Amino acid sequence: MATASFTLVLQVNAGTASGTNIAETAAATASNIVPSITSNTATAAVVVANAGSANVTIVKTATPGPTVAEGDTITYSLVVTNNGPHPPTNVTVTDPLPADVTYYPRHHECR
Repeated sequence: MATASFTLVLQVNAGTASGTNIAETAAATASNIVPSITSNTATAAVVVANAGSANVTIVKTATPGPTVAEGDTITYSLVVTNNGPHPPTNVTVTDPLPADVTYYPRHHECR
């Protein structure tokens, strides 16, 4: 068995729009490969984040879970994170409630 490693350095073209997906695929060939068995391509993908771009993610969990009894209370926790590279602006979080629950306004907390 033989292995070879290669490093390829590329530069994103000026003017490439933020949010553009760039996928780069490499292929290795040989005259004696078995086409239906051998995996001879690999792709790496990135998303362009231009200067001033933020990368905001949200995670929602329910407690207790995964099951609750009729009449029990459920606490939903939301965590919003900016993974950069720059601070987000005008962040809005929306969380429409399911029809099967009632909102208790005195039981919320925002940190």
